[in-house]
Amino acid sequence: MKSGVSSVSEPGSDVAPEPTVLERAINDIGQGALQWRIWSVLAMFDMRARYRRSKLGQFWVTISMAVTICALALVYSAIFKVAVSEYLPWVAVSFIVWGLIASLINDGATVFIDSENYMRSSSLPKSMYIFRMLARVTLTFAHNLVLVPIVLLIFLIPPTWASLLFLPAFLLAVINGFSIALVLGTLCARYRDLPPVVSSIVQVAFFVSPVMWGRAQLGADHHVLIDWNPFAVFLELMREPLLGNAPEGQKWWVALGITIVGLLFSIPFFARFRARIAYYI
Repeated sequence: MKSGVSSVSEPGSDVAPEPTVLERAINDIGQGALQWRIWSVLAMFDMRARYRRSKLGQFWVTISMAVTICALALVYSAIFKVAVSEYLPWVAVSFIVWGLIASLINDGATVFIDSENYMRSSSLPKSMYIFRMLARVTLTFAHNLVLVPIVLLIFLIPPTWASLLFLPAFLLAVINGFSIALVLGTLCARYRDLPPVVSSIVQVAFFVSPVMWGRAQLGADHHVLIDWNPFAVFLELMREPLLGNAPEGQKWWVALGITIVGLLFSIPFFARFRARIAYYI
């Protein structure tokens, strides 16, 4: 009688090793990016749900931004004793770009909290909800960005070749928004007191960043508020090209360094706590 064949694999046989937590996190990010049809539709749904039954829909965002810019320009141009024709284009672009930066941080902090219902009822990659947030923020920014060519046309500010530098600056901002969401989104899902703290920090950063004021309003001893302010770096990188100017070369290196360090920290952090996010929410 022949003996049965053992089902146990022989030593040295080819067996695929279990993926590490870092490999799973990277795979999650890759799979999330490939689900672009889902997160793009969800982003559009978010925009429509916010302005449901409204005649103007998402353009209320643009109208609100335009009214705010005009009011601030009239008041602060008088305070700083600057001509409205000079100050309004500058503050318009500043305010619109700051809206993007603030949204990337605030929405990134609540990205998993806001997606609680989806995460409980599906097994989609967790990074997909971050891509959804980035798409929604980009759509809102695009609505506000419509104001920029209108303002530049009114005040006869022509575009230049330097205006094309806005595209890589915008890309760097979005990549950093992704890194911020990986970290803050996880932390805020675990500690629900953090989102108001993040919102307060962003609000303070608005006043200490050159949104309403510029270098001309600062003394030489206070330029540290711009030179060592990461918010100011990304603000100027996106603002200057839209105004037809080329940003300083040093700021590109600073922004690139912040981006690389952010990715090197955020991806391993996400890998460490990715499996726990479902329990946090």
